[in-house]
Amino acid sequence: MGAKVLNEDGTGQHGEIQNVYYDKPSKDFVRGYMFDIASGATQMPGYAALVAIGAHGEMLASEKNYVDLDPEARDAFGLPKARMHLEWGENELAMLRDMHEKCEAVLEAAGGKVLGSRRCGGKPFFDGENLVGTVRMGNDPKRSVLNSRNQCHDVRNLWVFDGASFTSFCEKNPTLTVNAVAMRAADHLVEALRRGDI
Repeated sequence: MGAKVLNEDGTGQHGEIQNVYYDKPSKDFVRGYMFDIASGATQMPGYAALVAIGAHGEMLASEKNYVDLDPEARDAFGLPKARMHLEWGENELAMLRDMHEKCEAVLEAAGGKVLGSRRCGGKPFFDGENLVGTVRMGNDPKRSVLNSRNQCHDVRNLWVFDGASFTSFCEKNPTLTVNAVAMRAADHLVEALRRGDI
């Protein structure tokens, strides 16, 4: 603080600290979360740079969280709009409290001063960058949309190649797992086409 302001934005994102609870689970919640760290000089008088730290963790699968069709709202084509039902469980809320505490502790341990926090009224902030779920993979057609090959149980020629098949969102960025699942599903699709199964 108090250093000369530089006209240079720096590298911005990314620094990451992986799940700090991987080896030693928390007593207050299951699973864990990771930190995302961003920095860079800004054009704010009196500050050389700002550092932001945030965290994202796993939301456990719950029967209370699902997507259905709205009985009233319609889109531009007259079709029912999707409606999301979402409840934060006690596990997510306990994790959120720990996230706030640890994010501030990391900044202060590095010599920083906490200037503000996005607390979102005690509920997790939903950024929507890495959405997964809604057409879960599973063996039981009554409880899942896709089979183990990412093929729809009810529509043989429908395959899903993104993160929608996930039953939960882990604390890591899902991109590489989405790629791996898509490549695996593509192999199954090619085999099904060769056999004439679709």
